[in-house]
Amino acid sequence: MKSKLKSSAVLAASAIAAMGAAVDASAQQANPWVFTGGASTTALSYKNAINRDSVAETGLVVDANSALEGGIGGGISRSTVKNKNGVATLNQTNKHLSGRTYQIQGMDGGKMTYRLDYLTADNNDPTTLTDNVKAWAPKLSYVNAKGDLILDFEYATTKYQQSLNVKQYAPKITWAVNAFYDYLSLKAVSQKIDTNGTPSRSMGLSAASSLEASWTHFNAKSSEQWIPSSYTVTAMTGKRMYYVNTDAGSISNLNHYTGQSLSFGSNWTLAKDLFLSAMVGSGKHTEADTRPASVSIPNPILGLPPLTRTPPPFNSYSSTFINVGINAVF
Repeated sequence: MKSKLKSSAVLAASAIAAMGAAVDASAQQANPWVFTGGASTTALSYKNAINRDSVAETGLVVDANSALEGGIGGGISRSTVKNKNGVATLNQTNKHLSGRTYQIQGMDGGKMTYRLDYLTADNNDPTTLTDNVKAWAPKLSYVNAKGDLILDFEYATTKYQQSLNVKQYAPKITWAVNAFYDYLSLKAVSQKIDTNGTPSRSMGLSAASSLEASWTHFNAKSSEQWIPSSYTVTAMTGKRMYYVNTDAGSISNLNHYTGQSLSFGSNWTLAKDLFLSAMVGSGKHTEADTRPASVSIPNPILGLPPLTRTPPPFNSYSSTFINVGINAVF
């Protein structure tokens, strides 16, 4: 056993990472190259957002991995973002390509992984602000010889239309405990946002930071029918804006930030080489309030003139999502 117009809900399950984890080590030894593929669907809804209503997304991923050499994987997904208040529906295509190579460390027997990801998001946004987004993300990982400590450092640079650029730094540490039945992770994300003189593109933010914690438990009774093979709980707090998620193969291109999120996921082994995953979650977000500066509302006291309400500069809203995926080893 030793060894997530993109909305705020990306492909909720990390398809490539999940498939890699599903491949048993003995299978890698018997067959140096293991090929996997998967499909997933996500449904998301917003509450109290000004213009956004819901998102539906479907995606496909493929991956080829050699335990000794490295691997390559990629995915494509299609998102439909339904809006309200006269804002047009957006259709977006997301693409993700990832390559990696492994190196065994001679001194301590640990394993280094050198990975590079390329992500794009293209849609029919008439303003072009969320269209034609491109991100590069190199990542360095180390696993010690015992397999109970994993260190990651990821950097991402993203280019948006009209001179918006974001740099992202994400160190992560993972411990295996309880005889490798439990994994605990902490991930810090720091982002530098350059709007090139247009602060409204980032709600006035030039930087954002967040902290994410997750716990994964592998079930010793997973061989029993419909008993999940693993559970994962993930919580995040802070601020995330224009976030690049290489695990999920996604880029956030909405002008808002996520302040808190919580998700719960499970995986099932349906057959020797067939796996099912499901995840549910919620998030709290903040966006710029684009409604009129003042709104007239009826006065509850008869005979008096209407009242004037001035909304705050920002609007808080929430989201909930569900994701289901199926992966197979070939």
